[in-house]
Amino acid sequence: MRCVRGRAFSLLELVLSCCLLMLASLVIFSVFNYGQRGFRMAAGRNDLQSDARSSLTRLKHDLEHSTLTGVSVDSGILRKVTVPLMAGPSVQPRHLVCMPALSDWNAPGNFHGTTGLPLWDRYILYHADLQTDKARLFRVELQVASFPGDSWAGFLTYAAGFLGNPPPGGATVGGGTVRGLRALAGNLLGFEVSKSTKNAVVVLRLWNRVKGPLEGSKLRDEILELRSRIAPNNRPH
Repeated sequence: MRCVRGRAFSLLELVLSCCLLMLASLVIFSVFNYGQRGFRMAAGRNDLQSDARSSLTRLKHDLEHSTLTGVSVDSGILRKVTVPLMAGPSVQPRHLVCMPALSDWNAPGNFHGTTGLPLWDRYILYHADLQTDKARLFRVELQVASFPGDSWAGFLTYAAGFLGNPPPGGATVGGGTVRGLRALAGNLLGFEVSKSTKNAVVVLRLWNRVKGPLEGSKLRDEILELRSRIAPNNRPH
């Protein structure tokens, strides 16, 4: 029988094969890395949009069920913070808002028998903390013993005593007790509320520091801003 032997690869062919394999691996890794960075950017944007919309929806619900005369806003100089953005320092408002509310809108006993107006039994506060990084917007439910009017008499005391984070659940503040505390949004940049004779205008800004999907991309700040004009539905007492 005659034996046929195959030709062996030369050293040059082996080197070229290894180079092509390495080049293909590099291309595949670059595409994967690009896709992974792009996915992180998209996920971060979706998180910002979700937090902003859910926070504004909750705030809109609370304001619409309140009364405009009872809405108090602390927008003083102490409610501002300088955030070190990539483009330079940015002074952002971090307002504090308080409004009367009801614990149960389905209970007949929570409404006046003659006028049908709500008999407020608590206050809702939207409290933006003053951190420059990873700041949050809180929703605080405060139960008070008596309601001499629509506006909370202890609001200024609360605003002066809790500039940064709100008090914890169960704490007693200005004659009221914190019955609920929830962080609605993180990565807060600015929270601004202005009140007119007919409605309230809310501006909510969230931000995130991201890096582009391309290799060597620089960090940049992405800012999401939502605005809403909200008219409370209930008349004052």
